[in-house]
Amino acid sequence: PVVAFLCWYVMGYALAFGVTETPNKFIGGTYFVLYGFGDNLQQLRRWFFQGAFCDTSASIVSGGVAERMTFFGYVVHTVIMTAFIYPVCVYWAWSGSGWLNYSEDGGMKYKSTIGPAYQDWAGSGVIHLVGGVAALCGAIVVGPRKGRFTEDAKQEDFLPHSVPFTVLGTFILWLGWYGFNPGCVAGLHTDMQAYTAANALVNTTLAPCAGGLVAWLLRRYVLAPYIFDVPALCNGVLAGLVAVTAGSGFVKHWEALIIGAL
Repeated sequence: PVVAFLCWYVMGYALAFGVTETPNKFIGGTYFVLYGFGDNLQQLRRWFFQGAFCDTSASIVSGGVAERMTFFGYVVHTVIMTAFIYPVCVYWAWSGSGWLNYSEDGGMKYKSTIGPAYQDWAGSGVIHLVGGVAALCGAIVVGPRKGRFTEDAKQEDFLPHSVPFTVLGTFILWLGWYGFNPGCVAGLHTDMQAYTAANALVNTTLAPCAGGLVAWLLRRYVLAPYIFDVPALCNGVLAGLVAVTAGSGFVKHWEALIIGAL
């Protein structure tokens, strides 16, 4: 977060939400180092909240390159990711002027009026897909762990070393999602905002439950070695959370169950 928020402050936010007077559909160009914010509390709130999203997208990559990338290399990746790659993707989808979703007046709107109507409530695509693709690219570049795919390699040598810590980490992430998804409402001033936040909370609970249960049962009855696998359950929970993030604010509760299960 140290590097991520500094990059977000210097140029990330500007490229993501800095819609100019004559906006283009690719990249922003105002609010570098927050210049032009003044006393706009709404902009300051958005800067912080979206900065946390930016940091999340960059941190996803660590899971794909863990123990195989140098510290310096990871810092370089974080700078590029948070200063350019992620902000540009945000501009495309969330600025109101990007090519995935733009309005007639180029304003800060989430509902398209004339352009493609790409909708992503809290970032399944903008945050998690972008981070996941970056992680995949990183894994391809650095390659597998030494000895991972040799003839004498044993699968048991690469199993998680602490199931309790895996469960603890899953619950910490799940708890964080309760700020992640409902927080995109950005206020509770109206009945509709309150309902949307509550709907996001319920869906953020149901989808991971469905995902965890399905993964657990598949591991027990369909996939070898046919055991009740707690790490698989945790992965199912996280998959359900990521999947429902895009529509958590507006999908129905039974739809959230299906999304999580799939």
